[in-house]
Amino acid sequence: MSQRPHQRLNQLLQQSLDEQGKATLLEPAQLLHASREPCSLTLLTLSSYRFHGHFCLLGDEGADRQEQLYEQANMLCGSLKRLLGQQLAGLGMSTPNRLPAGCLEYLLEQHETVAVARTRSNGGQELLAGLLLPFDIQLTLPPASAGSAFASETATASGELELF
Repeated sequence: MSQRPHQRLNQLLQQSLDEQGKATLLEPAQLLHASREPCSLTLLTLSSYRFHGHFCLLGDEGADRQEQLYEQANMLCGSLKRLLGQQLAGLGMSTPNRLPAGCLEYLLEQHETVAVARTRSNGGQELLAGLLLPFDIQLTLPPASAGSAFASETATASGELELF
């Protein structure tokens, strides 16, 4: 993937995280390093006809925090979906899935880490968010100044309802 979509996806990830609180962009390698520590991995999938990627959220391990982590991942990924959806028509999002943190190593072998950021949950828990895309993806995103003008003109609101 070229540098421009990388930069734009980093901007979108940071913007979506900033809507929930302050975020700090990190180097992609920090996602792998974090996965080797005891943590909980929550994974969501974003996909459309022209796009497929995974949003992952790493947080403290603990059954008592899992529901909160699901909710946080849903809000953060939903915000990213809304921003990406302005440029990619028909973008959908899965429900959060909990995976063992060791699965992240496998995902990182199969995907390119496009964007990584650190943020805090509503409860003050430090979280690490990442956006992973398949190595062979061909993605063109407009610069930030283009806004939603890039979205398909034929795309209309479908009235979809997401149930959790």
